[in-house]
This record gives sequence, structure tokens and C-alpha cells, in this order.
Amino acid sequence: MINFKITPNLDGLTIVKPSGEAIPLKIGEIIKAEVMDLLPSGGVALKIKGDTIVARTEVPLQKDATVFFKVVNTPSAGQDLRLQFLGVEEQLPGTASDNAPGKAGTLPSLLQELASGLVKGGGETASTLDSIFKALPSDMNSLPGDIKLQLQNLLQASLKATGQSLKGRIEDLITRQLPPGLEDHPVLQDLKNELLVHIDKMLGAPLQDSLENSGVVLEAKLKSAFEQEALQKEGAGPAAKGQAGDTTDIRRDLKAGLLQLKELLTETSGPAAKDIQAKSLAGTAGEAGTLTQESAVKNLASQIDGLLKDIGTFQLLSKTSDSFCTFLPVRWKELKDGEIEFKKGNKDPEGNNSCSCRIQLDLEEFGSLSIMVLMHNKQFYVSFKAGRPDFQLVLTSRLDELKDAFREQGLPLGSVNVLNRNSTAMEQFEKTDAVNKIVNIKA
Repeated sequence: MINFKITPNLDGLTIVKPSGEAIPLKIGEIIKAEVMDLLPSGGVALKIKGDTIVARTEVPLQKDATVFFKVVNTPSAGQDLRLQFLGVEEQLPGTASDNAPGKAGTLPSLLQELASGLVKGGGETASTLDSIFKALPSDMNSLPGDIKLQLQNLLQASLKATGQSLKGRIEDLITRQLPPGLEDHPVLQDLKNELLVHIDKMLGAPLQDSLENSGVVLEAKLKSAFEQEALQKEGAGPAAKGQAGDTTDIRRDLKAGLLQLKELLTETSGPAAKDIQAKSLAGTAGEAGTLTQESAVKNLASQIDGLLKDIGTFQLLSKTSDSFCTFLPVRWKELKDGEIEFKKGNKDPEGNNSCSCRIQLDLEEFGSLSIMVLMHNKQFYVSFKAGRPDFQLVLTSRLDELKDAFREQGLPLGSVNVLNRNSTAMEQFEKTDAVNKIVNIKA
């Protein structure tokens, strides 16, 4: 059915047609396609980036529709290039009726806006995220499964759109040369000293503190602080030290710190801002030097906005998945990128609670690694899935060490296993409500 081949390159994927022309595609990229024709064989002709390709699909598509896909994986020998269906472009705002799903401001139109931004390379904006928050129902169970999955896929794609992890950009922020008057500011010092935990100290309380201060639960901590303050005013006694309402937790929070830094940079009045601006511009040689310092301040403000936007993306991911999802705030030379998600499950018929922790790592030397830890009936069940066969063998050879570590900590380990890289067991567990909407393009 397919009349072209696919070759991998360093930047992503390139579809090479017989004529020699290429269509570049990157893993995680959101692409826009026009459905040109539905073929008698069950295939579909798609126009992508100006060229028409033929694919087989299990997704019911309509001719002349405009659809969004996410590039899922890199094809290798015997495998397909896989495009994940994200949704159909709705009618343009202004042509839809008041109750139509494409009306501006509705959730489908906001998803379209988010997808269009990713196609153009701009990603989502803070205002789009805020609008999506407001458009979501209070009960996420009432949101259709396909809409929820589309939103989660788009948010995940947006976190990869910058080409650099959130952790990496935070490290750039706290190690870069900052304008005089700001580099020694207490807010920045707190971020440097408190935010990222070293890999050698990540077990126990240090990692827990870093996760709680990653910015994703700032609003929850603020709400708790206000409630504790109200109780104190009502005579219920002072809040216990260490509760979520403790203001020290808020001061150490990444999002709170970034908001304070942004205020210091953008405030046009007030002694603190004027002092920073004066020190930033002091000693510069002429107008060119002044412009350089002003540009540095603007670049820093833009970097902070980008970090705040990504934290908002994690907050939205957490809400849509009814979980706590954030980046992995760990100092580790080997770690290129990392995400972690905690989710509490429902009680089983016997009344036992369950919860899970999903960790996704991108390692410098070993590539991708997915880890799923399930706790059920006070037993732990651990699964690993490596992207590379050689790393899979390394993990398998070290399982006894992991079992010993669990015993030393007094933690009951029900089972531990290393899944084959082609296994879909972990994905099915992670997205129990996911719908199978994959377009496969034969290599």
C-alpha cells in the first residue's frame, strides 16, 4: 500500500519518496493532515506538509476533514511509523452555531487552538492553559474519554516542544550569570539550595520535599494556609508545624519563587525593582551596554514565563488524570529528562487501597526507561521497560539487588520484572480508559 520508505536521522524521521523529496517528522511532533481520499482497500490518503502519503488506519476518518496526529515512534526493521490520532479540526469560529463544538471558548475549540500552536511550533500559551482549566468540568469523570486522551497527549507534546527539559531549563536559570542585584537575591538562593535534590540523597524526605515544592501543588498549599489562618482567627489554636499550611513550604515552592522573580523583573515601581534595575544597568558603557543589560533582563523574564507555563501544563495534566504529575527534580548528570506521576486507585471489593507511581526517564547513556510501581494490599509490584535491548539485559541482571534493597527497607515486594520493549502491558495499565486510535504507516 505504501510507495515510500522511512529512514531515521538525528533530528527525527524523514519520509523519503521515490522522487527523492523528503518529509521530515520528529518523535512527539504534532502534525496537521488533510484527508484527501478514502481508498477501497481500507487505506487513506493524507496530505502532510504539502505531500500526499498513503496509510492504513483503524480510525474512522472522513474525506476532506482536517485532522491532527502525534508522531509516536521511530520505525525500525519490521515496524511501522505510528501516528496517534488526536482529533478533527472543528469549524472555524464564526461559522459554527452557538451550540456547536467548534465555537470559540469551548473545550474542543481550545484543543484545536492548542494543537494548531504545536503544529506551528509555538506550543501552548499561558492564556490557553487558563482557558482550558476554566472549560474543564468539575467532575473529570464526566469528560468523554477520547477528549481527555486528546488533551493529555497534546499537553505531553507541548512539554517536549522546546527541545529542552523543564529540569534542564531550571538548572540553566540557577547557574546562569544573572543581572547584578538579582543573583544574590534570597528568592533565587532558596531555589538554588532547596529545589533540586542530588541523586545520592534522593531517597526519603529530600525527594518528597522537592516533589512537593515543584510548583504543581502551590495553589493547594495556599488554600491550606488560608484555612489554617482562618482556624487560628476563630480560636482553634495554631497550625501544627509541618502541615501544608506552613508558610515555609510556600516560600520554598518553585512556582512561588518564579512568580516573585517575575514580579521583581517586571514591576515598574517600588524600591526593590528600582534597586535591581539600577544595579543591572550600573557600570555599562554607553547605550549599547545599557541595551545589553536590558535585553538580559527581558530574556530572563521570558525564561521564567516559559517555566511557569510548563508548571501550568503539569498542573493541567494532574487534573485531567486525577493524579499528581510533575518533572523529576533530581540533580543527576545521567538524567536528561524525567517525569513522575502518583495516582491513588479505588478500593477493591475487599476494601484494600491501591496506588501507583509511574516514572519516565530519558538517560544520557542508556536511553528511555519506564518504571511502574504499584502498591496493593501493602505489597509492591515493580515493572521496568527499557527502550534499548542491552539496557534491558542490564536491568534483568540486577533484579536481585533491587529485591535486597526492598528487604533492607522492610518493604514487602510482591513481584519485579523487566518487560520486553515491545510489550504494551504498561501502556494499557497507565491508560485504562484510553481508546485505540493509531494510524500505522508501513515502512
